[in-house]
Amino acid sequence: MLFSAELSPRCRPDQIAAHSRTLEDCGFHRIWVRDMFVVPWELWTAATTVALSTERVRIGVDVTNPYTRSPVVTAHAAATVDNISGGRLDLGVGRGISEFLKKLGLKPEDSALEEAVCLIRELVSGKK
Repeated sequence: MLFSAELSPRCRPDQIAAHSRTLEDCGFHRIWVRDMFVVPWELWTAATTVALSTERVRIGVDVTNPYTRSPVVTAHAAATVDNISGGRLDLGVGRGISEFLKKLGLKPEDSALEEAVCLIRELVSGKK
């Protein structure tokens, strides 16, 4: 059985490297990095910090969405973190929290999510 841990929403950006090393040293398989506005870090900066401060643990993006982040930028960032981590990135893409997105004036739709996932897959596989 494999165990994963999520970076605590209370973990400050300057603590991410130390927390990540501790989680890896404790034998966790994956460290999940949340993509939410309630955490004190930006997703890809935090995921990069985890990648650069660890050697074996997988880095999980938990869960980004195509409404607040461009799928093209997500694909580019994911490919970059996967490359610098030696292929340890696990990318989670979802529909986001509908009520929150609607308050931002966004209209989450399943077709947009499906389109984004297809686009991200193509871009990270090297297609243009």
